[in-house]
Amino acid sequence: MLDRPKTGVLENLNSQGRKLSSLPHEFMQQVQSFEKVIEEEIRANDEQGGVIAAIQNSFLMVQILAAAHSLDKKFQPLKKCIDDIVKRFGHDESFQDDILLFSWIYFNFPTTLGGKPIGYKIALDRPELRPFLDAALDSRLGIFEITKSSSEECHLKELFTGKQWKLNHGLDLRGDTMDGCLVFARPMRAFGEQYIFGDYSVFPSARRPAIEDLIREKMKTSFFHEDDVVSYETFMTLGAPYWFTIFAKSDKCGILAADHYLQYYKKQ
Repeated sequence: MLDRPKTGVLENLNSQGRKLSSLPHEFMQQVQSFEKVIEEEIRANDEQGGVIAAIQNSFLMVQILAAAHSLDKKFQPLKKCIDDIVKRFGHDESFQDDILLFSWIYFNFPTTLGGKPIGYKIALDRPELRPFLDAALDSRLGIFEITKSSSEECHLKELFTGKQWKLNHGLDLRGDTMDGCLVFARPMRAFGEQYIFGDYSVFPSARRPAIEDLIREKMKTSFFHEDDVVSYETFMTLGAPYWFTIFAKSDKCGILAADHYLQYYKKQ
């Protein structure tokens, strides 16, 4: 049985020794307002039940806890990151459910330079979320070749690493066959299933040489390592804002630097 996560963000902060009376009034108002919205979404998900509801509810809980932490001065890079990503991509058609954007912020963006994402702290504070967070923190974005696809499952093979995935669901693909095409996505293994978490982008196999050349070029300038696999994995883990501009439908976003994430650590 998968436990339904409880919110109680303010109570959780209080249990960590941070007296509620010492928290800014604006902070408490924002958390209480956000928590009410999340509770309503969780109740709606409960009607679905099963793995999907467990995944959705867990992510919703991570959202509210991360939002609470972002209001803490100790996590200024996190706040800068959230504000920048939302401003640039929050209304872009390519990121309709926001999961692709926020999952990178919570699970891959280090809250301190060289540190760990906020998801690690949340996992320590809220052990009931560990089944989801263990999988989420082990995931990242990547570019994969579709080696086999059907309405019920999809097989992926990652560029550079060769890692393979057998998704427990099909993809919303157009055309008679998409085998050989590439997909930009975040695959995850959680609750006994493999699936793509959030939005994804599919592009023709003919673009593969150009994509691989682009990745190699960026790896040389921003994420160089003698081992291409290490360079690629680092690039895909930390370089998400760059990839968001590549796949955004709006040309207003421009093209960010591959190491744009470093801007969030600079003091104003």
